[in-house]
Amino acid sequence: MSSTTAGSPTVELLASAHRVRIHGMRQFNSLALFMSYGLGMLRPDVAALDSSRQGVADALAQLDVGDVLVVSSCFPYTPSVLATAEVAARHGIRVIALTDSSSSPLAKVALHSFYVPNHSLFFSNSMCAFMLLAQALLSAVASKLGEASVSALKHRESLIDELNASL
Repeated sequence: MSSTTAGSPTVELLASAHRVRIHGMRQFNSLALFMSYGLGMLRPDVAALDSSRQGVADALAQLDVGDVLVVSSCFPYTPSVLATAEVAARHGIRVIALTDSSSSPLAKVALHSFYVPNHSLFFSNSMCAFMLLAQALLSAVASKLGEASVSALKHRESLIDELNASL
């Protein structure tokens, strides 16, 4: 892994970038949704990169130089995720990769990469360690944001309380 502490460059980017989008396909879509939900609880302007409605080009067009795109894939690597990361990096979007090894094509275009072993007896790529990494990154961002993350969580809880009263 390239970065793991609460003061790491990756955590700093996830905490302070103007916009953060998270992208993964197939089973990595669940990781992208989990991370976007968790990070969105802590700070504004976080979402899964929504390619299902208007397409990846339109989703990337919403990002500016300096924004962050977190991508995740491992062997056999989803070609559309690789292309998305490559295009984003060429346009000045800072790419963070959650992938399986330093030889991953995602690692070659990413500013920061995390290498997650995923060998198992499961019939597909194991997601357990990827989910643990996501939780660790989210916890580190919450720690980095400090009171701001606590306030964001309290605000969300108050909205949930209000909505539950009206349902």
